[in-house]
Amino acid sequence: MKKSFIMLILFGIFTVSCKTSKDFDSIKIKYIDSSVPPKYQRSYTFFATENSIRLTVDSYGNILNDTTITITKIQFNEIRQTVESSNLKIQKEKKNNGCTGGTAREIVLFKNNTKVFEGHTYFCGGTTYGNLSGDIESVFSKFKNLFDNFEQYLK
Repeated sequence: MKKSFIMLILFGIFTVSCKTSKDFDSIKIKYIDSSVPPKYQRSYTFFATENSIRLTVDSYGNILNDTTITITKIQFNEIRQTVESSNLKIQKEKKNNGCTGGTAREIVLFKNNTKVFEGHTYFCGGTTYGNLSGDIESVFSKFKNLFDNFEQYLK
C-alpha cells in the first residue's frame, strides 16, 4: 500500500512537470521550413510578451522581415488559453530514422526569463519525430491570426 501511494505521488509529479502551464510570461515558437531553394524557403519565429509579438522571417538565416506588433493583455491571455487547450506535453524523444527535407516546430515558454517548458517536432516523410505531443498547429494558428494578412510577411 505504502509503495503504491509513493508511486502514485511520483507519477503525479512527473505528469505535471511534463505538461504546459498557463504560468508563463513570454513564449517563443519557431517554424523551420524544409530544405528548398532560398527563393522559396521561409522559416519564422514568433516571440510574445504580455504587450507585444515580434515576428522574424528568414531564409537560411538571411532576415527577410522583422516586425513587432502591440497586443493587449487580453490577447496574451488568449494565447495562454490556446497553449493550455492544445494539450502540449513532453514525451519520450522519437528519433528521426534518417529522413531529411521535413519541417520543424519548436516552442519555449518562459517565466521571469527562465525556461519552464521546451519541446520540438520534426515532420518528415509522413512521420512526426521529436519530444512534443499535442496540437502545436493551433498555437501557430493563433499567432498567425494576430497578424493581418500573415502571408504578406513571408514575401
